[in-house]
Amino acid sequence: MEKTKTKFNATLSRTLTGAQLQKIYDRLEDEATPYEATVKNVHGGKRLLTMRIQKENKQYFQELVNSACYEAKI
Repeated sequence: MEKTKTKFNATLSRTLTGAQLQKIYDRLEDEATPYEATVKNVHGGKRLLTMRIQKENKQYFQELVNSACYEAKI
């Protein structure tokens, strides 16, 4: 069977703490919705998460990131 490459036409970026990033990793571990993600270190021990996603899934991933970040603050 031939693999088809998913076309990503939107991005989602957020600067995070290590704890927030870990919560996001936990949620994305078994994620079926296609995405690509990169993480870079930035000033002050923060990390920059950049996700390449499909436009129709942007709201879904925004809510996933927001709720994981909220959970990390508790």
